[in-house]
Amino acid sequence: MPRDFISREDERLFEFVERLRDSVKAKVAAEQLRGLSLSEIVSQVREMTRLAGQETEEPKPFSASGFRSISKQAVAWCIESYEPAAFSEVGESIPIKEPPSPLGPNTVVGSSDRFSQSHQPTRGLS
Repeated sequence: MPRDFISREDERLFEFVERLRDSVKAKVAAEQLRGLSLSEIVSQVREMTRLAGQETEEPKPFSASGFRSISKQAVAWCIESYEPAAFSEVGESIPIKEPPSPLGPNTVVGSSDRFSQSHQPTRGLS
């Protein structure tokens, strides 16, 4: 069982991080609906994270350097959760999502796949 490998202090840390992540995602969704920009939301998330760290009971389940890492991760969750808007024909903004890649979600096309053999440059090659 996972509990056999996690100390009580680690459980508190994981609970803190999980609650923070859920709060960040909810904050991004709510503020984006209000029309706030990503930079404004990031600023609010930073403040929210700082307050969450201050309100955590002693002893804290993280060190000062650990909390800086958690704060950076909160900003990353914010950016990840933010959905850019597109504008419809009537001028209202609507959130958009990138379409999935036809090659699959983790497929990376290498530069050698970029051009077919017939389109390879031949200048200077004889």
